[in-house]
Amino acid sequence: MSITPHLLSDFGVSTEIPVMTPHNAMQNFIIDKQNPGIGYGTFGPRKGEWQIITKYAYDVSNTDVTKNHITPLSYLRIDHGVDNKNNSFDPGHSGSLDIYHKNGQTYLLIADKIGDAVDRYGTQLVRVPTELVETNSTIAYSDLARLGTVNHIGSKNIGTPNRLEFAVSADDQNIVIWVFNEATESLMGLSDIDGLLNQAAQTATKEMSLSGATPTEISNFSSSAKKALFKVRDIKGDTVSGCSLQGVALTNGGSVYVACETAIGDPISQANKGGAKGIWRFKVGVNAVGVGDPTSITNNMWHKYYVAQGGTPASDIGVEVEGLQVVGDDLYLGVAYHGSDTATEKNRLYHFDKTLV
Repeated sequence: MSITPHLLSDFGVSTEIPVMTPHNAMQNFIIDKQNPGIGYGTFGPRKGEWQIITKYAYDVSNTDVTKNHITPLSYLRIDHGVDNKNNSFDPGHSGSLDIYHKNGQTYLLIADKIGDAVDRYGTQLVRVPTELVETNSTIAYSDLARLGTVNHIGSKNIGTPNRLEFAVSADDQNIVIWVFNEATESLMGLSDIDGLLNQAAQTATKEMSLSGATPTEISNFSSSAKKALFKVRDIKGDTVSGCSLQGVALTNGGSVYVACETAIGDPISQANKGGAKGIWRFKVGVNAVGVGDPTSITNNMWHKYYVAQGGTPASDIGVEVEGLQVVGDDLYLGVAYHGSDTATEKNRLYHFDKTLV
């Protein structure tokens, strides 16, 4: 079985303030659950030297999807910071971005503090008040409240964190925190979000450890590499090697959606196995066997784009899934279009019925 997502809109770009919408793949886009006319997207270079969070006006009430309905308003740039030993770190690459509300305040969550010089993912969970994204300014990640030690999920220690992904439930009650080590073994914990970051905001360093938190559910994948857990299938249903984790979303009931792909490319073309893309749904708390099988994601328009750009099996031409969010009865996913000049030509937002997974 495969799913065909439907286009909602292109993302608008800013010519007046180019830094607001860099010429990069948008890593994730989330809609404010309490103010659905507003959304936020995040950008960053491959090496993670900086991050941009952009605030957007969001309105897809017009059914003409060929028009842009998501327009940039303002931004915040996050630069390198220092840890409690005065060591300097770049923010790194964050695939996750989410939003929650507490005591009349709205916060964004993003992963910062680079883990290593090779993969360069963020390894700390950082809280960003949304009013900062209206300032068109720059801040160090270490000036923000954050979970600084995430290698402990419950009583289990994953070792030195190499990557952090997360998602917040639509009702703002729970957060799933997923931490990986260098071998891509991982632990996933479901926790009540209240108080998890408030304590960090009160400390001198604005940093606290996750080791004192007790998750309500834990998936222990610490003996399985990511690519062994999430085996992507092509359009024929054949297993394809490789797994690039491209998105995580959390339901109110404690289930997660996980998107993986083998590479940038075309999921329909049998000549390009690198384009295969899949989505899983499973309950937090299951073991490696419990993640189940993926549902393939395909779209004939993606295939046409790949062909028009002159894509080949060895190229980085085609589409890339970038982030997931549960919105009502739908699952939203960002898609970056990579053209023949190796640049990101455009970013688009798609959706489909979440019960199809």
